Amino acid sequence: MFIFHQFSMQFMDLYTKFGNVDEMTQNAATTLLFVTTSIRMVNFYWNRMRYVNIINTLHDGLIQMMSSQDEQAKLIIASEMRYMKRLTKAFWICALITGNLMCFHSAIQSTSFPPVILRSWFPFVDHWKYFWVIYGIQYYIMNIGMLIVPCWHSFIVSIMIFVIIRLKFLSLELCKMKENSSGGSFSNIELVKCVNERQKIGEFVMEVSSLISPALFLDFIIFSILLCALLFQATQVDAGVQFAIILFYILTMTTILWMYYNHANEITFHSDQLSLSAYKCSWYDYSLNFNKQLLLFIASSKPIKIASYSYFTLLTQLVSK
Repeated sequence: MFIFHQFSMQFMDLYTKFGNVDEMTQNAATTLLFVTTSIRMVNFYWNRMRYVNIINTLHDGLIQMMSSQDEQAKLIIASEMRYMKRLTKAFWICALITGNLMCFHSAIQSTSFPPVILRSWFPFVDHWKYFWVIYGIQYYIMNIGMLIVPCWHSFIVSIMIFVIIRLKFLSLELCKMKENSSGGSFSNIELVKCVNERQKIGEFVMEVSSLISPALFLDFIIFSILLCALLFQATQVDAGVQFAIILFYILTMTTILWMYYNHANEITFHSDQLSLSAYKCSWYDYSLNFNKQLLLFIASSKPIKIASYSYFTLLTQLVSK
C-alpha cells in the first residue's frame, strides 16, 4: 500500500515540476524504478500459480542434479552455486549502498533545509513541521524497495542459471553417450533421453520467457531513459555524496541489465553447444542407425532463447542499420 502511495505521489511531483528539466530528471530515477517494480508485483500476483510451478520445477531439478555421482557434474553444480552466491552478494551490496546513501544524504541535509529521500509531492505547506513524518514514510518505502528489487532480480537470474546448469548437464551426457538399444529397437535409449531432456528445457524456457519477457523489455526501455536522466544529473552536481549516489544508481541499473542479457546470452550459447557435444561422443564406433539418429538430432537442434534477449538483439540490429 505504501509503495502505491509513493508511486502516485512521485507522479504528482513530476506533474507539478513539468517543464523544469533539472527537477524532472531528479524525480525520474526513482519514479521509473517504481513503475517497473509495481508492474512486476502485479504480474507476479496475476501469474502466481505459474511462478509456483516454475519454483517447484527448479527445486525438483536441483535435487535431481545434486544427487548425481558423476564428478564432472558435481564440479558444474558447485561452480555455478559459488558463482550465484558471489553475484547475489555483489548485487545486494550495490543496491544497499545506493539506497542507504540516499537515506543518509537526506538526514544530513535536514540540518539546513527539509529534503526528502525520494522526489515526491506531499500535501503540506510547512515541510519543516512534517519533515520527520515524510522522512519516516519514505525511509520505510526505501527499505521495502531495497528488499524487493534485489530479491526479484536475483530470483529471475537464478532461474536463468538453473537453465544453464541443465544445459551443461545435458552436454555432459551427450559427450558420454553410448549406443544402447533395447529389444531390437532402432531407437537409442540414451539419445532419446537426451532429446526428451532438451525438449523439457526448451518448454521450461518458453514458460519463463512468456512470464518475464514483457517486464524485461520494459526494463530495458525504462532503464535506458533512467540512465540518461542519471547521467544528466551527474553533470549538474559537484563531487560529493550526491554524486556518489548517482554513480551507484548507474552501477545498479547497468548491473541489472548486464545480469539479464549476459545470462540470456549464456543460455543461447550453451544450447548451441549441444550439437557439438553430441558430435564429441564415440559415434564412429557405433552403428549406421545410431549415426543417422545422431545426425538428425544435430540437424534439428535449434538455439534456446529468452525472448526478451531476442527483443534486445532486434533493437540492436535496427539501430546498427
